[in-house]
Amino acid sequence: MSKKTKAVGSRTPKPKRSFIPGPYKLSIEHKRCVIPSTGYFEPHYNPGGSKVPYYARVPVDEVFSIGGLWSSWTNRTPENR
Repeated sequence: MSKKTKAVGSRTPKPKRSFIPGPYKLSIEHKRCVIPSTGYFEPHYNPGGSKVPYYARVPVDEVFSIGGLWSSWTNRTPENR
């Protein structure tokens, strides 16, 4: 029988964490979604500090997907408590 040997200083690599645990942990594990889109707005800042909305899109108005997280929310106003 042969023995398996390891090189000096070698380790089994640990799996990398894709996400940071915390307030979004439940959503990251169970509430992921795909958002179909033809583009999105992103702010661009002028040298003077003002923001200008910029619409980013793919050529020929093709649909692409954006990954997202979802959660439900209830508007808690005095009328519906």
